[in-house]
Amino acid sequence: MQRSLMLLLLIVAVTLLGGLILQSREDKKAPVVRALLKFKENSSEGTTWRLPADENFQLLLNSNEPTQFELRYGNSIETYFARRLEVNLKALAGQHRLELKASDRSGNVQLYSYSLSGLPPLQPLLRFPQNVSSGQAFSIYMALPPESYGIHTESINVTFAGQSLSNFVNNNELIALASADLEFSPGAYPLDISLKDIFDRETHLEKIINITREEQPLQQLNLSNELLSKRSRENQLFEDDVVLEAQKESVSPLVPLWRSSFLMPIEGLSSSGFGALRRYGVGGDIAFHTGTDIAAIVGTTIHATNDGVVVIAGYYPIKGGFTMIDHGARVYSLYFHQETLYVRSGQEVRRGDAIGEVGNTGLSTGAHLHWEIRVNNIPTDPLTWVDKILP
Repeated sequence: MQRSLMLLLLIVAVTLLGGLILQSREDKKAPVVRALLKFKENSSEGTTWRLPADENFQLLLNSNEPTQFELRYGNSIETYFARRLEVNLKALAGQHRLELKASDRSGNVQLYSYSLSGLPPLQPLLRFPQNVSSGQAFSIYMALPPESYGIHTESINVTFAGQSLSNFVNNNELIALASADLEFSPGAYPLDISLKDIFDRETHLEKIINITREEQPLQQLNLSNELLSKRSRENQLFEDDVVLEAQKESVSPLVPLWRSSFLMPIEGLSSSGFGALRRYGVGGDIAFHTGTDIAAIVGTTIHATNDGVVVIAGYYPIKGGFTMIDHGARVYSLYFHQETLYVRSGQEVRRGDAIGEVGNTGLSTGAHLHWEIRVNNIPTDPLTWVDKILP
């Protein structure tokens, strides 16, 4: 009986000693902490977070045992004792470390470190001309925000004078091409840019561009009745629709297809400049000349002003032998009154490729090439593009 009692006591002692040893081993383990960052309705784990600067967020801490938390963020140090903890903080502008020291009752310590980037509201940097002449094409440049803002170019809206502009990215800048319509009266016109970041913060910029106009002398065109009949309202609407339909059906990207500067399609002297005011027939209507006429003999080779895809190649009552090339980014070059066309719709062309021959077809009083460059289907002075990659 005595031996049995002693054996039982020995078993109990061994069990207690084993428990103490196991507990001693467990006490050497530091707290295991799970951190969760909550901003508005969104929560995320990890060690790197992006937040809108100066806005409140919550840090949720969950430990596997009662823990003393020492939290360092910016210039503040806070101490808490809990197993589960929710701390309200304000995101500091710039990149900062959030240091967490977790200690248990046994003095075991575990350090955690997190990186928090506080993104201030966007303040995009813009470059654009303050003054432009009517009919002039121009570029608007915006320095792209850092990738941390999560800006997608598709979410950036640029409008000038109420017209939405296409844009593309080049060398870390967003570029939008615009034009001052010949029909615009001199004055101040709005340039508006809006974009949103990953936190749905919207930035809206409103700028002003002044449009000026040089007075043009009125050109009186004394055309024969046969030629005037070609310029019927019906023919004008038909050819306008052809151009618009070709632009709609084009699969042109919203980025430039060209990489080199624009060139003159033929050598020669301008016989009628861009933007001139013309009266068609005695007492007839007055309209702007939407291109540059370059005098040349019939048969002179016409060259593509830059890389692109042919979207129109045919003969029409007013434009005569007509080719239109899509250069991407909603930029088109147009060539009127050709005698012979070398290209077909859908054909890719390179800068300087032969596309046709000068003629005297359509509404024309002599051999010449009528050459246009349009942006967003608005005619621009083609000579301002020559020897430039962007206007």
